[in-house]
Amino acid sequence: MNAILFMSLEKHQIYLVNENDFSFFIAIPSKEFNKTNISIEFRSDYINLNVNNNNLESVKLLIKDIYTKIDNYNISLVIPITENDELNEIKTNDNDFIYEKLDNIVGRIINKAYLILSQNKIEVDSKIIIINNEKYKNFINWFLNKYQGRCDYKSYLELMAITSDDTISLNKIEMTDINFVVGKKDDDEAPKEESHNLEVNEDIIIDEIDLPTNYVKRNEQTQLGYVSYCLLGIMSVIISLVLLYILL
Repeated sequence: MNAILFMSLEKHQIYLVNENDFSFFIAIPSKEFNKTNISIEFRSDYINLNVNNNNLESVKLLIKDIYTKIDNYNISLVIPITENDELNEIKTNDNDFIYEKLDNIVGRIINKAYLILSQNKIEVDSKIIIINNEKYKNFINWFLNKYQGRCDYKSYLELMAITSDDTISLNKIEMTDINFVVGKKDDDEAPKEESHNLEVNEDIIIDEIDLPTNYVKRNEQTQLGYVSYCLLGIMSVIISLVLLYILL
């Protein structure tokens, strides 16, 4: 896996990670945060973010606009870009084959994102956040149902509300075999646009982020308990009435 530093903001560094059948942008928190979550946004304009098919400067402007709004929060926003148009197909085609194919891609992205963040010495919340998008509603509902308990569905405002209380300073970000210091950026300084290649060690097995396929919700278990108590009460009343009738 090869990660390229695409842009530096005040509190995040934006990396572009390239694979054969997909790529993704990821925001790595710096300086002030040592804990984050992986938040995935399926964007309908993902085609415009593909650096292979678009003007690089236009992509930079779009990426800056997207990531600036989360720069003050401990959010590791991930934006997937599929090379085989799966994200476009699922908007109009409820096809389990395509869903499973995209599910496989998303799982690989989650694991690679977790690997990058953990190698940066950043603690990652085990719950994945899916940013709401009505255009992908059917797939998102399918994905959330498959991974119940390990994913949440939130708007940007909801996500920002739960990630605004981390203030621990982090001055150095470390990757395998590479250390670099994040300096303070002046308020009027333009975002850095230089690109640096970053080799990431993929030999680590990430069991913590594996998404389970079987899960029973806590409230469902509670509801079953309530039903059992009700049935027991009803049976007790019936038996009491029968005994009373016999005795009389």
